[in-house]
Amino acid sequence: MAQIAIVGGGPSGAMCGEQLARAGHKVNLFDEHLAWEKPCGGGLTHKAIKCFPFLLDNSYPKKLVNSVELISSEDKANPLSDDELVKKLQEAGYPVARRTVTKYRKLLNIASSRQRRDWAE
Repeated sequence: MAQIAIVGGGPSGAMCGEQLARAGHKVNLFDEHLAWEKPCGGGLTHKAIKCFPFLLDNSYPKKLVNSVELISSEDKANPLSDDELVKKLQEAGYPVARRTVTKYRKLLNIASSRQRRDWAE
């Protein structure tokens, strides 16, 4: 049994540590951001699921996503309102209340659509 140190607790480091520990090795995982929240919300790509199908074998709720629309920038003259974001999410199959969108927008320190609007245009 080897004693192994892994620096980096991201997906690769965590998976490597898990596999080595299952094989009977003593594993120490070092990462300064172990409690960080992933921006993808724990999502897995289809490639990860194909390579590691056991990742879906648990009782945690999950929803398979078949397509994604990334909004990297918005029309500054007409930014999306909370209501418009709710509509887009609901059309994509994610029932969500407006108050939830507003709550997370505020938690992320994102201004309202009125405040984000560029009135000069």
